[in-house]
Amino acid sequence: MKTIDQSLTSPTIAQKIFSLSIWLMNRLKFPRKFALITLLFALPLTLLLSLEINHLNSEIDFAKKELTGTAYLRIARNLYQDALQNQIEFQYVQSGRISSDEITRLRSQIDKDMSALETAETQLNNSLGTAKDFATLKSGWQKLKSQAPDQALSNEVDLNAKLIADVRALITTVGNSSNLVLDPQLDNHYLIDAVVLSLPESLNVQADTLTLDIPTMAQQGSTAGLARTSTLIGLLQSNSVMTQNDLQASFDNARADSVRSTLEAPLKTSVSSLSDFVNAVGRIWSTQSTAGAPSEAYWATGIIAIQSNFRLWDLSITQIDSLIHTRIISLNQQLAIVVAVTLIVLLLVVYLWVGFYLAVMQTVSSLDAASKRMVSGNLNGEITLDNHDELGQIVTAFNKIASALVSSSAYRQAVVDNAADGITTTDSSGQIMSFNPAAEKIFGYSAYEVIGQKLSALVPAVHEETFKQATNSNGRETEGRRKDGSRFPLDLAITGTEIGEQSVYIALMRDITEQKQAATELQNAKDAADAANQAKSAFLANMSHELRTPLNAIIGYSEMLQEQAQDEERPEFIPDLERINSAGKHLLGLINAVLDLSKIEAGKMDLYLETFAVSKLVQDVADVIKPLIDRNSNTLQVRCLDEVGVMHADLTKVRQSIFNLLSNASKFTEHGVISLDVTREHVDGIDWVNLKVSDTGIGMTPEQLDKLFKEFSQADASTSRKYGGTGLGLALSRRFCRMMGGDIFVESEYDKGSTFTIHLPAQVVDKKAEPTISPIETQKGLPANAPTVLIIDDDPVARDLMQRLLFGQGFKTATAADGIEGLRLAKELHPNVITLDVMMPGMDGWAVLSVLKSEAATAGIPVIMVTIADDQNMGYALGAMDYLTKPVERNRLVAVLERYRGDRTQRPVLVVEDDAATRDMLRRMLEKEGWTVTEAENGRVGLEQVQNTPPAAILLDLMMPEMDGFEFSHELRKNPTWHDIPIIVVTAKDLTNEDRQRLSGYVDRLIQKGEYTREQLVGEIRELATRGASDNKATTTWIG
Repeated sequence: MKTIDQSLTSPTIAQKIFSLSIWLMNRLKFPRKFALITLLFALPLTLLLSLEINHLNSEIDFAKKELTGTAYLRIARNLYQDALQNQIEFQYVQSGRISSDEITRLRSQIDKDMSALETAETQLNNSLGTAKDFATLKSGWQKLKSQAPDQALSNEVDLNAKLIADVRALITTVGNSSNLVLDPQLDNHYLIDAVVLSLPESLNVQADTLTLDIPTMAQQGSTAGLARTSTLIGLLQSNSVMTQNDLQASFDNARADSVRSTLEAPLKTSVSSLSDFVNAVGRIWSTQSTAGAPSEAYWATGIIAIQSNFRLWDLSITQIDSLIHTRIISLNQQLAIVVAVTLIVLLLVVYLWVGFYLAVMQTVSSLDAASKRMVSGNLNGEITLDNHDELGQIVTAFNKIASALVSSSAYRQAVVDNAADGITTTDSSGQIMSFNPAAEKIFGYSAYEVIGQKLSALVPAVHEETFKQATNSNGRETEGRRKDGSRFPLDLAITGTEIGEQSVYIALMRDITEQKQAATELQNAKDAADAANQAKSAFLANMSHELRTPLNAIIGYSEMLQEQAQDEERPEFIPDLERINSAGKHLLGLINAVLDLSKIEAGKMDLYLETFAVSKLVQDVADVIKPLIDRNSNTLQVRCLDEVGVMHADLTKVRQSIFNLLSNASKFTEHGVISLDVTREHVDGIDWVNLKVSDTGIGMTPEQLDKLFKEFSQADASTSRKYGGTGLGLALSRRFCRMMGGDIFVESEYDKGSTFTIHLPAQVVDKKAEPTISPIETQKGLPANAPTVLIIDDDPVARDLMQRLLFGQGFKTATAADGIEGLRLAKELHPNVITLDVMMPGMDGWAVLSVLKSEAATAGIPVIMVTIADDQNMGYALGAMDYLTKPVERNRLVAVLERYRGDRTQRPVLVVEDDAATRDMLRRMLEKEGWTVTEAENGRVGLEQVQNTPPAAILLDLMMPEMDGFEFSHELRKNPTWHDIPIIVVTAKDLTNEDRQRLSGYVDRLIQKGEYTREQLVGEIRELATRGASDNKATTTWIG
């Protein structure tokens, strides 16, 4: 077995190689996995496709530019032909063969050719780079045109030749700049070479030969004329061979038969006519005659040769255009094929990819639905999927697990059905989930009649809160109600457990009618009397003490038992003890929420107003709520601009209200979007801050909306069963907002989501009047060199109490009511120490501290930050050395007492507490740490114990019979010999404003702000101010 396990857990070579990809895929959900792989596949494909498309488009643009060049060459060709004819006819005019009117007519035609060429030049906007050549051509033509047709030969011949040369230069430039000479196809390349180079050259030489007037030179027997003629004839034959070679190469490499069939006959005609012209020239020189048949044949064959070459040029450029068009069509077809094939492949890949994704998600959804059915208690039915892959193996394994669970469930159900006691299970709200036959016999109901009903229908005393308080109990006596309405005494034991995220409670019930029949009426009467004697004011003052005191024992004993189980190596008890501890703490939170509601209703909830930046508050809440948002795979969108600014309100209550709304939104939304939008508006002269929380969750019906904001109520019972909760959050949030002069509004649509809006004034005003404190003299009787402490605090009560405290410890004091005044006094007085309140209107403590530390004059002054505390400070105001809140944590208690350790065997710790369970728990905690403990059940007995044996420290409860903690502390401090005994207040009481006024009347060291002990504050100030002066009264240093 060990070998098999090792083979399953040890990584293979492939797993090591792909460890990074495995790590990544294990952290992505299937949609994101598919998206990532699709992206990685699409990126290179898109890149390659774009490169291929760009390449094809580039070739198409290349070919289109060639077509632009051939269109330009057609216009230039007409000009070139007329220029050659102009040169020839000029020679005719000179020899008298024609009149000068022919030259005038021809020049008019050349003007038209130039206009057509200029129009083309304008349209192309020098895209072929011909502007310079065209300007040169135009300038030469203007000069030639300005001269008379019959002007002397010397100058005119040069201008005619220059015009022809300029046209040829233009043709060459077009061939180069329009990509023609770079044509990638061989057949077209050789045709273009003939059109751009060899044919224009041949035509030029033919015209030069005709203008040479060979008959006259032959008659004169001119040797120079004969040499010139021989040169021209050689050039003609050479160019003819070049033209034939170019066209033959084009024929040999032609991709279309039309090239040869179209150009082969004109090529032969051109070669033949040129041969006739050369023969005619030869006959003139052989006869040396200026007239007759040889001379006429010379002129006629020359013109025919020129015409045949121009015809060959025209047909060649037509073939060039045809080949280029064919290439463009082919490229466009290739482009269409590439795009079409790519799209077809992509569609096929997407089709298969989506099919793969849907197949995976279908399997996952089936497993998820089956698991939810199993969680809800339906263990029947198998998953049937047509999968033959690894997911199919998972489904098979899942079915085996489900089958095993069915068997196990059947076994447990048989045990429950045959039990002698009634057994029922409920959810956290007390709704019955199962009902065994014994319970049917006890109550007279069948199972189907009560399942889904509240347990309180059978056991009226078990309501939601009392039900939860009774959990994990060994049993208690209560009253049941049968189907016929009769009541009977019932022994009830309730045990809680967690199944997944659901709390399930098992109730064991036994009918004890015979034993308790006589006591039923008495118990009912007592319950009615207890309910009638409770008053609202007494409830608020005493409820926290009465509820938290037993919780103190539950939580404390559970911690002790956990430690004992660990010491005795009994790990099987630890999980149950941890559940007890967790349930107790959860119940404590519920009690605190209920007490907050009670305090609000009684008008005893106070506001602690301060100025704070809204954007920072929103960011803090967003950071804290993120784990809850992520739990249901939601996305949080926060929109809060810095322009929203600050507001003056109770920061804690605003934060709790926002948190409650976001928590609800995350609870009722899965895989959705939750948004928090913060805006500021000015209405009727008042600035308002709106905090809008929207979600895409389950939404609510109009009937459900009517039930919102009611204590201990949710939208409906199914909501409570599925999502849990007590229904206190929204009620508290609305009451907090209304205390601050605002409200909460809600809009919702079923199955689409909800929007809750907190509407608060930007400047909250506390309607309770601030108490007036009379200034006291604190500087008299102190030595001149006494250290000075500057107190910066906006609360006059806090300033007065701090002055009293520090004066009693030998410090001179100066006070400032705000940050601006504090900075001024710090610069003027340069005190030894500054105590600085954090939460002040306008310029808060952090801003003051920043200025103090940024200026050289005040940077070296030690600063002690003072923060808000409540009940803890009340304990210190009584003269306590430290403060603990019930339920007491063992580690916290031991840590506090360590400060007053001394010799544990000489002086005991006195525990003054009226609750026996709490005294016993504290005693056992302390004795385990080596302390000697004495006990007193109230303040009067405690004073007697102090009289007999002064303790090393006193643990003091405030709420006790005969003499409470207030009176005990007052009496203790009257005796100077007991003044230095440390008092650690251990209380569950919520102190009222009357308590504060009462304490202020006789306690001269009340500290209203700061999570610190009196001794720590004094010791810290003394250390910073005197740098080493000793004072035995400061027995501890602690930062809260």
